[in-house]
Amino acid sequence: MIKRLYYLFVIFLIVVSCKKSNTENNFTESVKNDSNFWMYEKAKEHYQNRNDSLKWDNELFLTDLEYIDETSKNPMEFGVFPILKYNLLGENSFKGLGVSGNRAIIKNKNVVYKSFWVKQSELNKHRLSDKNSEVFFNIVVLTDTLDLKNKPLSSVEVISRNHPNYIGQGMVKTKNSKIEFIAFTTVDNNSYAIVNMRLFNLKFGKTILIAPQVDKSFRSMQVEMPMIEFEELENYMTNLLKEKRIIDFLTKKGNI
Repeated sequence: MIKRLYYLFVIFLIVVSCKKSNTENNFTESVKNDSNFWMYEKAKEHYQNRNDSLKWDNELFLTDLEYIDETSKNPMEFGVFPILKYNLLGENSFKGLGVSGNRAIIKNKNVVYKSFWVKQSELNKHRLSDKNSEVFFNIVVLTDTLDLKNKPLSSVEVISRNHPNYIGQGMVKTKNSKIEFIAFTTVDNNSYAIVNMRLFNLKFGKTILIAPQVDKSFRSMQVEMPMIEFEELENYMTNLLKEKRIIDFLTKKGNI
Protein backbone atom coordinates (compact mmCIF):
# COMPACT_ATOMS: atom_id res chain seq x y z
CA MET A 1 0.00 0.00 0.00
CA ILE A 2 2.79 2.39 0.95
CA LYS A 3 4.68 1.52 -2.21
CA ARG A 4 1.56 2.21 -4.31
CA LEU A 5 1.08 5.60 -2.66
CA TYR A 6 4.73 6.38 -3.34
CA TYR A 7 4.31 5.65 -7.05
CA LEU A 8 1.15 7.78 -7.23
CA PHE A 9 3.02 10.65 -5.56
CA VAL A 10 5.90 10.39 -8.07
CA ILE A 11 3.42 10.43 -10.98
CA PHE A 12 1.77 13.53 -9.46
CA LEU A 13 5.11 15.34 -9.27
CA ILE A 14 5.87 14.47 -12.89
CA VAL A 15 2.49 15.83 -14.07
CA VAL A 16 2.92 19.05 -12.06
CA SER A 17 6.45 19.47 -13.40
CA CYS A 18 5.24 19.00 -17.00
CA LYS A 19 2.44 21.52 -16.51
CA LYS A 20 4.87 24.05 -15.07
CA SER A 21 7.26 23.50 -17.97
CA ASN A 22 4.45 23.92 -20.50
CA THR A 23 3.31 27.13 -18.78
CA GLU A 24 6.82 28.57 -18.90
CA ASN A 25 7.17 27.60 -22.58
CA ASN A 26 3.81 29.16 -23.39
CA PHE A 27 4.88 32.38 -21.71
CA THR A 28 8.11 32.44 -23.71
CA GLU A 29 6.22 31.80 -26.93
CA SER A 30 3.72 34.56 -26.12
CA VAL A 31 6.56 37.08 -26.09
CA LYS A 32 7.75 35.81 -29.47
CA ASN A 33 4.35 35.40 -31.09
CA ASP A 34 2.19 38.40 -32.02
CA SER A 35 -1.00 36.36 -31.83
CA ASN A 36 -0.31 35.53 -28.17
CA PHE A 37 0.87 39.02 -27.21
CA TRP A 38 -2.59 40.46 -27.77
CA MET A 39 -4.36 38.26 -25.23
CA TYR A 40 -7.87 39.09 -24.00
CA GLU A 41 -6.79 40.96 -20.87
CA LYS A 42 -4.22 43.02 -22.78
CA ALA A 43 -6.76 43.93 -25.46
CA LYS A 44 -9.42 44.73 -22.85
CA GLU A 45 -7.04 47.04 -20.99
CA HIS A 46 -6.13 48.80 -24.23
CA TYR A 47 -9.73 49.53 -25.19
CA GLN A 48 -10.60 50.63 -21.65
CA ASN A 49 -7.70 53.10 -21.84
CA ARG A 50 -9.56 54.91 -24.62
CA ASN A 51 -11.80 56.37 -21.90
CA ASP A 52 -8.86 57.65 -19.84
CA SER A 53 -8.03 61.21 -20.93
CA LEU A 54 -4.67 61.05 -19.12
CA LYS A 55 -3.53 58.48 -21.67
CA TRP A 56 -4.53 60.47 -24.76
CA ASP A 57 -2.05 62.00 -27.18
CA ASN A 58 -3.40 65.55 -27.26
CA GLU A 59 -0.84 66.74 -29.78
CA LEU A 60 -1.98 64.19 -32.38
CA PHE A 61 -5.61 64.93 -31.55
CA LEU A 62 -5.17 68.66 -32.20
CA THR A 63 -3.32 67.90 -35.44
CA ASP A 64 -6.24 65.77 -36.66
CA LEU A 65 -8.71 68.50 -35.77
CA GLU A 66 -7.03 70.80 -38.28
CA TYR A 67 -8.25 68.56 -41.11
CA ILE A 68 -11.75 67.86 -39.82
CA ASP A 69 -13.47 69.91 -42.54
CA GLU A 70 -11.71 68.18 -45.43
CA THR A 71 -14.07 66.02 -47.50
CA SER A 72 -12.86 62.51 -48.16
CA LYS A 73 -13.09 60.96 -51.62
CA ASN A 74 -12.87 57.56 -49.96
CA PRO A 75 -15.68 55.32 -48.65
CA MET A 76 -15.56 56.61 -45.08
CA GLU A 77 -15.12 60.10 -43.70
CA PHE A 78 -12.12 60.36 -41.38
CA GLY A 79 -13.47 60.73 -37.84
CA VAL A 80 -11.44 62.61 -35.25
CA PHE A 81 -11.33 60.73 -31.95
CA PRO A 82 -9.02 61.13 -28.93
CA ILE A 83 -5.92 59.03 -29.62
CA LEU A 84 -4.11 56.82 -27.18
CA LYS A 85 -0.39 57.46 -26.79
CA TYR A 86 1.31 54.95 -29.04
CA ASN A 87 4.06 54.23 -26.52
CA LEU A 88 1.56 52.86 -24.00
CA LEU A 89 2.30 49.58 -25.76
CA GLY A 90 6.05 50.11 -25.47
CA GLU A 91 8.79 52.20 -27.00
CA ASN A 92 9.19 51.60 -30.73
CA SER A 93 5.86 49.76 -30.88
CA PHE A 94 5.10 51.82 -34.01
CA LYS A 95 7.60 52.76 -36.70
CA GLY A 96 5.35 53.89 -39.54
CA LEU A 97 3.13 52.74 -42.40
CA GLY A 98 2.24 53.91 -45.88
CA VAL A 99 0.67 53.38 -49.28
CA SER A 100 2.11 52.45 -52.65
CA GLY A 101 0.59 52.26 -56.09
CA ASN A 102 1.06 52.46 -59.81
CA ARG A 103 -0.62 51.63 -63.11
CA ALA A 104 0.08 49.17 -65.90
CA ILE A 105 -1.19 48.13 -69.32
CA ILE A 106 -2.09 44.49 -70.01
CA LYS A 107 -2.97 43.82 -73.66
CA ASN A 108 -4.42 47.30 -74.10
CA LYS A 109 -6.26 47.02 -70.77
CA ASN A 110 -5.51 49.58 -68.07
CA VAL A 111 -5.04 48.46 -64.48
CA VAL A 112 -4.42 50.44 -61.32
CA TYR A 113 -2.98 48.88 -58.18
CA LYS A 114 -2.86 50.23 -54.63
CA SER A 115 -1.16 48.75 -51.56
CA PHE A 116 -1.01 49.28 -47.81
CA TRP A 117 2.07 48.43 -45.76
CA VAL A 118 3.37 48.72 -42.21
CA LYS A 119 6.97 48.94 -41.02
CA GLN A 120 8.68 46.53 -38.69
CA SER A 121 8.30 47.44 -35.01
CA GLU A 122 8.78 45.84 -31.61
CA LEU A 123 5.31 44.30 -31.94
CA ASN A 124 5.77 42.54 -35.27
CA LYS A 125 9.54 42.03 -35.60
CA HIS A 126 9.40 38.38 -34.57
CA ARG A 127 6.94 37.65 -37.35
CA LEU A 128 8.58 39.86 -40.00
CA SER A 129 12.03 38.45 -39.26
CA ASP A 130 14.45 40.10 -41.72
CA LYS A 131 11.77 42.20 -43.44
CA ASN A 132 11.77 45.96 -42.77
CA SER A 133 8.09 46.25 -43.66
CA GLU A 134 5.13 44.16 -44.79
CA VAL A 135 2.54 44.77 -47.50
CA PHE A 136 -0.71 43.62 -45.88
CA PHE A 137 -3.10 44.48 -48.73
CA ASN A 138 -2.71 44.87 -52.48
CA ILE A 139 -5.61 45.56 -54.83
CA VAL A 140 -5.48 45.47 -58.62
CA VAL A 141 -8.38 47.13 -60.44
CA LEU A 142 -9.19 46.95 -64.13
CA THR A 143 -10.28 50.40 -65.26
CA ASP A 144 -11.39 52.09 -68.47
CA THR A 145 -10.34 55.60 -67.50
CA LEU A 146 -7.16 57.14 -66.12
CA ASP A 147 -6.31 60.35 -64.30
CA LEU A 148 -4.83 62.19 -67.27
CA LYS A 149 -6.09 65.67 -66.36
CA ASN A 150 -5.60 65.60 -62.59
CA LYS A 151 -9.18 64.47 -62.04
CA PRO A 152 -9.85 62.61 -58.76
CA LEU A 153 -10.32 59.20 -60.38
CA SER A 154 -8.53 57.32 -57.60
CA SER A 155 -7.65 57.93 -53.99
CA VAL A 156 -6.04 56.00 -51.16
CA GLU A 157 -5.07 56.52 -47.50
CA VAL A 158 -3.94 54.47 -44.52
CA ILE A 159 -3.96 55.53 -40.86
CA SER A 160 -2.31 54.42 -37.63
CA ARG A 161 -4.84 55.95 -35.23
CA ASN A 162 -6.04 52.49 -34.19
CA HIS A 163 -2.50 51.43 -33.17
CA PRO A 164 -1.57 48.58 -32.81
CA ASN A 165 -4.11 47.86 -35.57
CA TYR A 166 -3.97 49.68 -38.91
CA ILE A 167 -6.62 50.45 -41.50
CA GLY A 168 -6.59 51.84 -45.01
CA GLN A 169 -9.19 52.76 -47.60
CA GLY A 170 -9.46 53.96 -51.15
CA MET A 171 -11.40 54.06 -54.37
CA VAL A 172 -10.91 53.75 -58.12
CA LYS A 173 -13.42 55.15 -60.58
CA THR A 174 -14.39 53.71 -63.93
CA LYS A 175 -16.70 55.31 -66.48
CA ASN A 176 -19.79 53.62 -65.05
CA SER A 177 -18.86 52.49 -61.54
CA LYS A 178 -16.65 53.05 -58.52
CA ILE A 179 -14.58 50.40 -56.77
CA GLU A 180 -14.32 51.22 -53.06
CA PHE A 181 -12.22 49.28 -50.59
CA ILE A 182 -11.28 49.15 -46.93
CA ALA A 183 -8.60 46.85 -45.49
CA PHE A 184 -7.15 46.40 -42.02
CA THR A 185 -4.54 44.35 -40.22
CA THR A 186 -4.46 43.61 -36.50
CA VAL A 187 -1.70 43.07 -33.98
CA ASP A 188 -2.72 39.41 -33.64
CA ASN A 189 -2.00 38.94 -37.36
CA ASN A 190 -5.52 38.95 -38.79
CA SER A 191 -6.24 40.89 -41.96
CA TYR A 192 -9.48 41.51 -43.83
CA ALA A 193 -10.66 43.63 -46.72
CA ILE A 194 -14.04 44.82 -47.97
CA VAL A 195 -14.40 45.66 -51.65
CA ASN A 196 -17.81 47.01 -52.67
CA MET A 197 -19.30 45.03 -49.76
CA ARG A 198 -17.55 41.75 -50.63
CA LEU A 199 -15.54 40.48 -47.65
CA PHE A 200 -12.08 38.95 -48.11
CA ASN A 201 -10.04 37.13 -45.48
CA LEU A 202 -6.52 38.14 -46.48
CA LYS A 203 -5.02 35.01 -44.96
CA PHE A 204 -6.08 33.35 -48.19
CA GLY A 205 -4.35 35.94 -50.36
CA LYS A 206 -3.31 39.54 -49.82
CA THR A 207 -3.69 40.48 -53.49
CA ILE A 208 -7.23 41.09 -54.72
CA LEU A 209 -8.01 41.58 -58.42
CA ILE A 210 -11.23 43.32 -59.41
CA ALA A 211 -12.63 43.28 -62.94
CA PRO A 212 -15.69 45.52 -63.49
CA GLN A 213 -18.04 44.09 -66.11
CA VAL A 214 -19.83 45.66 -69.05
CA ASP A 215 -23.14 44.78 -67.33
CA LYS A 216 -21.94 46.76 -64.24
CA SER A 217 -21.35 43.66 -62.10
CA PHE A 218 -17.88 42.67 -60.84
CA ARG A 219 -15.57 39.69 -60.88
CA SER A 220 -12.89 39.11 -58.25
CA MET A 221 -9.80 36.95 -57.93
CA GLN A 222 -7.81 36.41 -54.73
CA VAL A 223 -4.12 35.63 -55.08
CA GLU A 224 -1.70 34.40 -52.43
CA MET A 225 1.21 36.76 -51.96
CA PRO A 226 4.44 36.07 -50.08
CA MET A 227 5.50 38.41 -47.31
CA ILE A 228 7.15 41.30 -49.15
CA GLU A 229 8.45 44.73 -48.23
CA PHE A 230 6.91 47.72 -49.96
CA GLU A 231 10.18 48.23 -51.86
CA GLU A 232 9.64 44.81 -53.43
CA LEU A 233 6.13 45.57 -54.63
CA GLU A 234 7.01 46.82 -58.12
CA ASN A 235 9.05 43.72 -58.88
CA TYR A 236 6.28 41.51 -57.50
CA MET A 237 3.65 43.25 -59.63
CA THR A 238 5.80 43.11 -62.76
CA ASN A 239 6.05 39.35 -62.42
CA LEU A 240 2.43 38.84 -61.33
CA LEU A 241 1.02 40.72 -64.31
CA LYS A 242 2.94 38.42 -66.66
CA GLU A 243 1.21 35.28 -65.38
CA LYS A 244 -1.24 33.70 -67.78
CA ARG A 245 -3.99 33.27 -65.16
CA ILE A 246 -3.79 36.98 -64.34
CA ILE A 247 -3.77 38.08 -67.97
CA ASP A 248 -6.71 35.79 -68.72
CA PHE A 249 -8.69 37.22 -65.79
CA LEU A 250 -8.04 40.85 -66.74
CA THR A 251 -8.77 40.35 -70.46
CA LYS A 252 -11.72 37.99 -70.21
CA LYS A 253 -14.78 38.61 -72.36
CA GLY A 254 -17.35 40.70 -70.49
CA ASN A 255 -14.77 42.90 -68.77
CA ILE A 256 -14.90 46.62 -69.38
